Amino acid sequence: MKKHRMSSLLFCLAAITFWPALAGNLAGTWGLEVRDLKMQAKVIAKVRFSQTAASSCMAGTWKVLVIDSASKRTDEFFPIGTPLAYTTRDGKLTLGRTEVCDGYLLLSGAEHPQTVSGSYASLSIGGGQQLGTFTLRRLSE
Repeated sequence: MKKHRMSSLLFCLAAITFWPALAGNLAGTWGLEVRDLKMQAKVIAKVRFSQTAASSCMAGTWKVLVIDSASKRTDEFFPIGTPLAYTTRDGKLTLGRTEVCDGYLLLSGAEHPQTVSGSYASLSIGGGQQLGTFTLRRLSE
């Protein structure tokens, strides 16, 4: 089981590492909610997807995620107060902390015209762990 989970996480890491940033239709302001495994909101913020290149330990093209405000934040759970980056490909969005090498915290999910939802996980050379879920909702264009 552990070997299968490690293989799955390495596959996910390889997939997002080689995704080019396509930016999709991410214009405007978005409401971000990150929940723990008990579905309790830990972070609520307003974000924007910039076109500015982000610093990242991961290969590929990553851009800066701008945090406009955070009305609820638990930085120990999800580091909303630190530099965050994003990349997209084929309707899939991945965002999170990519500057801390081998200590990635990533939100990853499918894009829809007004929402993105998916999973929140940690990822490192030693494996990974599912930490919760997230939802992004478009607030303005």
